[in-house]
Amino acid sequence: MNAADHVTTLAVSADADQADQAWRAGDQIAAIAAADRALAAGADPEGRAAMVAAATAAADGALTESAARWRRIAAIVGTGGDAVQARGRAALAWALVGRVDEALVDLAAARDGLADPAPRGLTVMLDGVSAVIDAVRGDLSSAAMRLSGLAATTVPPDPFAVDTWQELAILLLAATGEEEAARAMLAADPTEPTARRLLLAAWLDMRVGRLADAKVGLAKAASQRALRRNAVLAAAITVGLARRSGDPNLLASCWHRAAPVVAGAEVELLQLDVWGELSAAAAAVPAGTAAAASIAASLDEAVVAAGGPVWCAAGAEWWRVQRAVMARDAASAAATAAADSLGELAESAGSAQVDALAVAARSWSEVLAGNVDVDWVRRAGARLVAVGRPWEAAALCMAAAS
Repeated sequence: MNAADHVTTLAVSADADQADQAWRAGDQIAAIAAADRALAAGADPEGRAAMVAAATAAADGALTESAARWRRIAAIVGTGGDAVQARGRAALAWALVGRVDEALVDLAAARDGLADPAPRGLTVMLDGVSAVIDAVRGDLSSAAMRLSGLAATTVPPDPFAVDTWQELAILLLAATGEEEAARAMLAADPTEPTARRLLLAAWLDMRVGRLADAKVGLAKAASQRALRRNAVLAAAITVGLARRSGDPNLLASCWHRAAPVVAGAEVELLQLDVWGELSAAAAAVPAGTAAAASIAASLDEAVVAAGGPVWCAAGAEWWRVQRAVMARDAASAAATAAADSLGELAESAGSAQVDALAVAARSWSEVLAGNVDVDWVRRAGARLVAVGRPWEAAALCMAAAS
């Protein structure tokens, strides 16, 4: 090796070191820049720049790309703990976008690669990935408990993880209507809140009607730099608050700011309601009709990819109703079709939440058609409150009253 080649090699190695160190320190932009320099030079002998690039893809909302990158890293590494970690991270990214079959392939490969006895950090990681896969398939409550338990272990957190186990448990609790339990989990954490945790708290506050608290949390999170995955959550809170204000001009303004952030990001099933909120806001804005349809199609694709679990299918149908409501679909054709589908899902699910959504959807479709049964609306509203959707209950009652 001549002197020039040696200098180049050292520079590439320095870039990979800088990318790894910056990512672990939370300086995502510097990490991305350094990782790109190392990868563009065609030399990343220890795979550190590649790992930063894979983690960056996830943080940017490109979970499929991230999973493919982690799978490639695992193939290059071959064997050992690094390969197991890469396979586990790939499995988690696949699961979050509903690609359950791919997630199971990588999870199985990761388990096959474990040493005996296995490092505890790796077994905890794979247990968490397994819980997320089970959640996507429909076992939300049990998976939330398992993830909560993993969050309390003494195993150091994975610096390249999409979310911590606690954050994933909070998303699961919110998906099952257990916002108060999710808030309690957040409040019990003594560490300084990250931007992600601030946004999750604001999301939960908005959902249960603590709108002033949600605005404060959103403002605090805005002081920290965020890549697109967090920006999507912030956008959903922003348009959700605007939707709850009843001001169509504010909602339109917020949607136009959110639209570029949302474009291109992948739908995650554990954040189904986040994407539903975005789609409902888009449906209310004339210029957002195409975006609402695109989000709806992406939701449907993710549900199908996951095998059509009832909780996901019910959520997608509920947001179909909400888009019809926001678009003031007087014929209520879309809402009626979704209400029928929700009713069928409720019969097979045995879930209080799905049943409440089905009753409310049918009530909404009747209200949109101009038919109001006061007792039915009251019952539907009470059921929505019971499953953690007080604002939707109030909106239904107000629409019926008007």
